Amino acid sequence: MRNLDLQLLAAFRALVDERNVTRAAARMNLSQPAMSRVLGKLRDIFADPLFIRSADGLMLTQRAEALLPEVDASLRQLERLLEATEFDPAQASGRLTVATNDIGASGLLPNVLPRLSREAPALSLEITPWRAGLLTELDRLPVDLTLCVLEESGPDVHVRRLAEDHYVVVMSESNPLATQTLTLEDYLNAEHVVIPLGRAGKGALEPVLSRQGFKRHIAVRVPYLMTALNIVAQSNRLLAIPAMVARSFQQTFRLQVQALPLEAPTIAYVLAWHRRHHHDQQHRWARQLLYEELHGAMSSRD
Repeated sequence: MRNLDLQLLAAFRALVDERNVTRAAARMNLSQPAMSRVLGKLRDIFADPLFIRSADGLMLTQRAEALLPEVDASLRQLERLLEATEFDPAQASGRLTVATNDIGASGLLPNVLPRLSREAPALSLEITPWRAGLLTELDRLPVDLTLCVLEESGPDVHVRRLAEDHYVVVMSESNPLATQTLTLEDYLNAEHVVIPLGRAGKGALEPVLSRQGFKRHIAVRVPYLMTALNIVAQSNRLLAIPAMVARSFQQTFRLQVQALPLEAPTIAYVLAWHRRHHHDQQHRWARQLLYEELHGAMSSRD
């Protein structure tokens, strides 16, 4: 068995079909001497001449006749094995696990669901919580893809940039600040709602404010985007969130959107995955689908 490989089985089938070493060699893209050596290997493996010369070409021995159905079955199995690498989304099943935060799940992934359901109806989507530092742990987590903002990642992580964004401030339409340009003084004197990130539980702008020597009053910390927006809609508190997310929910919560009155870095949205998934055809198809739908949705909100 260690000496038997696919080429030998294919050569056996070519000799059966052609009944001529030269023609079988041409079919296998081998020289005639090379084909003769292949026939010699087959004879050694099966301890039988397999083919005997006759006036009509090569004639199969009884042993070769008995082997033929088994060889054909083996070749068909190998063909099916190779065909299995041709990915068909309609036949896909199982689960696609995407790690993202509440903002990503609420504001972005709904764009993916219609196409995913249409093209791969048996493939389910599971959203698992994202946390700061997750990209350095993808080698040991059951996560297929991560939709997040760009951060430090492990050496075996692939990253594909989706779009860039910036922070804005949202407030209720009834907030007194909604009718005027938001100043830095107004911003710092207001009460704030913060969506905490990472193990430290700080908002995304905390390091920015700290570096610039500013302090603000955080009235509520809540890890859920919908809850944070509800609080803002029913109070005079402010919330800083990415502009794309703000535009997605502005009408639903009757919000006023204003520019953030201080310097803050841009946000880079990315898809990230561990290299163990990189060449998997189903994964490649899924991440391309997510890229196309998310990039398209983000570009339309610019």
